[in-house]
Amino acid sequence: MADKHPQENAWFYRGNITSISAAVIIAIAGSAWGALNWEKFTLAEKTILIVLVISVVTIIGILVYYFFCLKKQFDVISKKLESVEEPRRYDNWDQVQPRIRELISDSFIHSELTELQCVGVALHVSWKTVRECLENHLEKYKTYPNVKICLKVLRKDSVHWEKMGVDWKRRNNSFYDGANLFCNQIKGVPNVSLHVYDYEYTPNWHGVLINKSHLFRSSCLYRNNEFTVHKNPYVYFLAGANNYSNMQIDEFQYWFQFGSREIIKNYSHE
Repeated sequence: MADKHPQENAWFYRGNITSISAAVIIAIAGSAWGALNWEKFTLAEKTILIVLVISVVTIIGILVYYFFCLKKQFDVISKKLESVEEPRRYDNWDQVQPRIRELISDSFIHSELTELQCVGVALHVSWKTVRECLENHLEKYKTYPNVKICLKVLRKDSVHWEKMGVDWKRRNNSFYDGANLFCNQIKGVPNVSLHVYDYEYTPNWHGVLINKSHLFRSSCLYRNNEFTVHKNPYVYFLAGANNYSNMQIDEFQYWFQFGSREIIKNYSHE
């Protein structure tokens, strides 16, 4: 079973190793003192000293063995700590987009079914990337990949548009027009499905999840009175990497299961 607190264990073993080293040094110093003063001892004292030396040597042997056992465990834990990396960070959408495109395109080729989930305000960059990957695959292989797309976007009649600005409202309207157009384009295509859900509130974060394994998540926030989305940093979470990554992916998927109103749909995998 994996250690629940590897950092604490590492310090525990480090402390034990230090204590054992000190004990060995003290034992050696005591034996050296006895050897230097050997001629001053009586026969009885020499006998006692010999017994003590044998005992000390035995104890030192045990301590050395214990030392190396602890050292081995300490090295294992140290490597475990080194392997725990912080999530990969991207400065903005322009930096993360090539990696997202690569994962989607590879999945289209190698996966039996590609599942894509995107949450955003207007999805004007993530949805565009998904469409471009689909179009490139169609152009190269003359067929659409087997894909299920779920999108969640801010409602067209949301009360929050006024404070976000007319540009965001325009992008949102453009998304809905494009999604409806895409549904018409894939009508009758058996291996492509699109599900669009909306929500009322302004999101705190947005992102893209690929095959329930690769999550690229960012924040929605105001900078200098400007509402920003794709200009903000993205963090990458990989399923199975650690409990925190799994939690982030689970929470991302919850938003498609709770309070969702499906407004555009083109089923093919049901």
